Amino acid sequence: MAVTDADFNALKSRLDKLEGVNNTTSNNSIAIGGNDNLSIGRSITLGGLANKVKGDYSTVMGGYSLVEGQGSFAYGTGNIAKIDEIAGNLETKTIDDYVDILTTEEQGKIANGTATAEEKVAMKNKIAGAKRYLGSFAWGNNAFAFGRNNVAGYSFTSVLGGINNRVSGIESIKSAILTGADNKIEVTVGLGMSKYNIWKRDSNGVLQFKSNGDADVIKDYDAVGGYTGGSIIAGGAHNVVTSAASFVGVGINNRVEGIHGNVIIGGESNTVGQRARTSDSGIFVGEGNAVDRHFSSIVSGQRNSVLAQSSSILTGKYNTVKGGRSAIIAGSFNKVTGNDATATGVLSYAEGQSSFAGGAGDITKIDEIAGNLEMKAINDYVDILTKEEQAKITNDIATAEEKTAMKFKIAEAKGYLGGVAKGEGSFAFGQGVRSYTASWFNGIRNRNRSRC
Repeated sequence: MAVTDADFNALKSRLDKLEGVNNTTSNNSIAIGGNDNLSIGRSITLGGLANKVKGDYSTVMGGYSLVEGQGSFAYGTGNIAKIDEIAGNLETKTIDDYVDILTTEEQGKIANGTATAEEKVAMKNKIAGAKRYLGSFAWGNNAFAFGRNNVAGYSFTSVLGGINNRVSGIESIKSAILTGADNKIEVTVGLGMSKYNIWKRDSNGVLQFKSNGDADVIKDYDAVGGYTGGSIIAGGAHNVVTSAASFVGVGINNRVEGIHGNVIIGGESNTVGQRARTSDSGIFVGEGNAVDRHFSSIVSGQRNSVLAQSSSILTGKYNTVKGGRSAIIAGSFNKVTGNDATATGVLSYAEGQSSFAGGAGDITKIDEIAGNLEMKAINDYVDILTKEEQAKITNDIATAEEKTAMKFKIAEAKGYLGGVAKGEGSFAFGQGVRSYTASWFNGIRNRNRSRC
């Protein structure tokens, strides 16, 4: 998830217009050292190659960096060896690798030797942008970018290091990426929320605060404040934050979405807030975990899912919570669908309100069931599966989801699951123990069933 082509297309148009100058200054600006630098508006270019400054009180250093904003700073070095190689290829008319970047007209000018020096410079930077060889870019108010191919866009945003990081989206105000590679912060407007701070751009393109209002009603705005912005990625790679006032501590391929206040401390391929309204939820470590409701969390583990409000999974793997205010304390393959319910152990199910299930299922036997379904060896299950289910297996038309449902249906009937508590206030603990009403049993493979 590097800086996108759209980002570079926007930057390319700016660089095209600015090239062909040599330490040009205007309006109390200063350009010191280097070549092809441009400073406009009380700004400074301190050195380097082909750097551009367009904005009051802004500064740029390094090579192939660009600043367009008030009080912004960019420092980074593009891959100058690669950029020089592009320049050499344009001189020798070796442009086969650039035909998907240059226009037909540009290619014709190179091939016919009619391109001017200024046009070649513009083409060089156009190709360098597409090839990700440029330095850092900062535009907006007080934006800061440091490193290679990093982008800091809009108010009070920063990228402090790394490669191919991006803070953008007009709503990403006061957001930052501290280091890492291929990270992105792009805060969007929370769905269904109201009473934002409304911002409009003035004639100079600078964001100005206008009023408080309902963003769902007031459509004429350039940016919104309030719950927007304030997000951080502290390190790692391929992390994405699109939720305001949220945080990714470190890790790989993590995503924080939702509205605001969500967090992932570490791990890999975790997601908080796949649904737009998720807020104040978190994943603290682990891999492949997902949290999808308000005030919910996963402390650690692998491929756990919390899909209910104010619920949690403390550890383990392949656990699922779908009931509100519910929890899975530890273990694997547990499921809670009732409110205020709890499960622990292996292959335990708490589906009733305020129920508790614990115990260890027989994973070997359950895997055997799965294998039999794949081989259509279902003679032992004809008293458990419906005629329709049997036909789907025999005719090989059952989907993967249907096979999974049948597997657990058989496993429960055979007593291979852990504790199964389905009734309100029920309690089941052990292997194959089932409690379906407000009573409890425990034992091993006794398949008790309350009939109170």
